[in-house]
Amino acid sequence: MTGMTGFIVDQAYLSHDIYYNIFVYTQGLKHSKPLDRSLVTTCYPTASKIRLTGNPREYLHIFEFVAVDPSDADLTTGKPASQTSTLQNDDGKYGPANAVDADSASIIHTKKGNADPNPVWTVDLEAPHEVASIAIENRYCGDTNDAQKCLGRLSNATVELLDNQDIVVDSKSLGDTTGVLILNLDFNNCLPTLSPT
Repeated sequence: MTGMTGFIVDQAYLSHDIYYNIFVYTQGLKHSKPLDRSLVTTCYPTASKIRLTGNPREYLHIFEFVAVDPSDADLTTGKPASQTSTLQNDDGKYGPANAVDADSASIIHTKKGNADPNPVWTVDLEAPHEVASIAIENRYCGDTNDAQKCLGRLSNATVELLDNQDIVVDSKSLGDTTGVLILNLDFNNCLPTLSPT
């Protein structure tokens, strides 16, 4: 458009069905017009798998991992999961399915060091889904006071959303997880406002 210097997306919402407004600045005038819906795909990344990558040579362990879509439907509970190693080779006690079994008393737990230098846990969503948010119930040792600082083992781990070709479409670092029992990740990419350039 002639004379356009920038735009703001005004209050994008949690669904691709929202009615967007684009404020176009032209020659000092502010105009508002609806954005063609065909140009709007989604506020959320679409994934077929979700991968949790731990710190090199460190244990990877959590209680639960739950991803939901924009309607808050559970995408992960009961879905197939895998991990690069299992502590004591005991799938019943430490296997990958324990993070998606809706039971906070069970855990996943990899090996560490040379036995698993790059620990990874993956859940297969079995079909492409929009992912709105993820909640990870971090594993403590003993009780929630976590005297052994097990909660911190997840620090700077990465959650990656993968498409059906295993290409990363979005990712987030968990940062410092010391003392953090529940980690909540928001994948709504429409929340930030785009400002004029």
